[in-house]
Amino acid sequence: MAAGVLLVTEAGGVVTDLHGESWQPGCTDILAAAPGLHEELLAVLQGVGAH
Repeated sequence: MAAGVLLVTEAGGVVTDLHGESWQPGCTDILAAAPGLHEELLAVLQGVGAH
Protein backbone atom coordinates (compact mmCIF):
# COMPACT_ATOMS: atom_id res chain seq x y z
CA MET A 1 0.00 0.00 0.00
CA ALA A 2 2.81 2.43 0.89
CA ALA A 3 4.33 2.10 -2.58
CA GLY A 4 1.00 3.04 -4.17
CA VAL A 5 0.64 6.02 -1.85
CA LEU A 6 4.12 7.17 -2.84
CA LEU A 7 3.30 6.87 -6.55
CA VAL A 8 0.08 8.86 -6.19
CA THR A 9 1.64 11.62 -4.12
CA GLU A 10 4.69 11.91 -6.38
CA ALA A 11 2.30 12.30 -9.34
CA GLY A 12 0.58 15.19 -7.52
CA GLY A 13 -2.35 13.28 -6.10
CA VAL A 14 -3.79 13.38 -2.60
CA VAL A 15 -4.06 10.34 -0.34
CA THR A 16 -6.02 10.33 2.91
CA ASP A 17 -8.21 8.06 4.96
CA LEU A 18 -11.97 8.45 4.59
CA HIS A 19 -12.00 11.07 7.35
CA GLY A 20 -9.60 13.33 5.43
CA GLU A 21 -6.64 12.61 7.70
CA SER A 22 -3.23 11.87 6.19
CA TRP A 23 -2.84 8.23 5.24
CA GLN A 24 -0.65 6.26 7.65
CA PRO A 25 0.54 2.66 7.46
CA GLY A 26 -2.09 0.51 9.10
CA CYS A 27 -5.06 2.61 7.94
CA THR A 28 -7.95 0.39 6.95
CA ASP A 29 -9.48 2.86 4.48
CA ILE A 30 -7.94 5.00 1.77
CA LEU A 31 -8.96 7.63 -0.76
CA ALA A 32 -6.55 8.58 -3.52
CA ALA A 33 -7.43 11.11 -6.21
CA ALA A 34 -6.38 14.28 -8.00
CA PRO A 35 -6.32 17.36 -5.71
CA GLY A 36 -9.59 19.00 -6.84
CA LEU A 37 -11.46 15.73 -7.18
CA HIS A 38 -10.26 14.38 -3.84
CA GLU A 39 -12.17 16.95 -1.78
CA GLU A 40 -15.36 16.41 -3.76
CA LEU A 41 -15.14 12.62 -3.41
CA LEU A 42 -14.41 12.93 0.30
CA ALA A 43 -17.50 15.10 0.77
CA VAL A 44 -19.70 12.65 -1.11
CA LEU A 45 -18.33 9.67 0.85
CA GLN A 46 -18.89 11.50 4.12
CA GLY A 47 -22.49 12.21 3.08
CA VAL A 48 -21.97 15.97 2.92
CA GLY A 49 -22.38 16.29 -0.84
CA ALA A 50 -20.06 18.00 -3.30
CA HIS A 51 -19.66 21.78 -3.23
